[in-house]
Amino acid sequence: MIRQDKKGLLKPLEETNLDCLKGVFKRLIFDSPTFCVYRFIDEAEGSISVVGDIHIDDFGPTYLLYGTFEDHKRFGIQFKILHYETALPDDLEGIIAYLSGPLFKGIGPKKARKIVETLGGDSLDILKKDPQILSDLGFKKKDIDVIGQVLSNNLDYEDSFYKLLAIGLKASDIKRLLNKYEGNTLNILANEPFAPYFDLPNFSFNNAYKIASYYKLAHDDDRYLLALMAHLLDDLSFKTGDSIISYQSIQNAFLKSEHDLEHFERALDLALEKGVVFLYHAYYMHFRQFWAERLISKYLLNFAKRSYVDDDLLDRCIREIEQSIGLKYSAEQKAAIERFYHENFSL
Repeated sequence: MIRQDKKGLLKPLEETNLDCLKGVFKRLIFDSPTFCVYRFIDEAEGSISVVGDIHIDDFGPTYLLYGTFEDHKRFGIQFKILHYETALPDDLEGIIAYLSGPLFKGIGPKKARKIVETLGGDSLDILKKDPQILSDLGFKKKDIDVIGQVLSNNLDYEDSFYKLLAIGLKASDIKRLLNKYEGNTLNILANEPFAPYFDLPNFSFNNAYKIASYYKLAHDDDRYLLALMAHLLDDLSFKTGDSIISYQSIQNAFLKSEHDLEHFERALDLALEKGVVFLYHAYYMHFRQFWAERLISKYLLNFAKRSYVDDDLLDRCIREIEQSIGLKYSAEQKAAIERFYHENFSL
């Protein structure tokens, strides 16, 4: 078996005899609840069919596939996947993102990029051994001390950063996670993989699902079902433009996602119990939609009263505007203008 170290190099491990492919998924050939067949482009083998009990949604990253080659009677040589993971990026952006992260106070992207462009892919190893090399690059003692201290005292943070990169998260999302959960990030994600979906605005369900997949969270787990139900309502609200969603629409979306309704009622009951979904006159609302509408309604109820407007003055102003632009408002348009000046709120 071969695995990848932090620099993107493949290192042999002798404890297993699994083969490894490194490359990208090209397209889905066959899909079933128990296994899928994909066309995979391996860096060494080229195009090959890969088979396994995996469901890949994101074809963008480079993946490491561990398994065995098999000669199928009908379909020829295939690669049976027993385990897979996202490969660490072999570019320098990950290192730049790490050095410009919250631990390295005062460094920032500009200084981090200068370091990486000068020292290359071995930047971190070089700096761990001799951070004073930065003095030759014009760095101040304060910056050198920060980098040296962080690299020597925060190996757990570095491991967390690179592990999350390997899961498939972007550097910007990783920095948000580490800012939020600090040194306890991996422990929190291991226990609650979907916590960022609820805790961090605009942290996508798909990114949280990558974390859940890494920790092998089952689709019948309450944590998955709770997040899935929230995601489905959020997605339906976005697509339809409606705050309230019908039971049938939610059920259809759940069926499309999970291919059956075995856990649908439990998921919906759990979402209602945990306050992730709210019931409103036989319709359902995503919790953010619910609280946003409560906030809006409260704001409108307490909207500042308009001062008195003289109707005769308003009428003269309307006539002057009609003359200046060369058109005449209809009775309905005039009434709308008058309501705007007399009512607290109007649509």
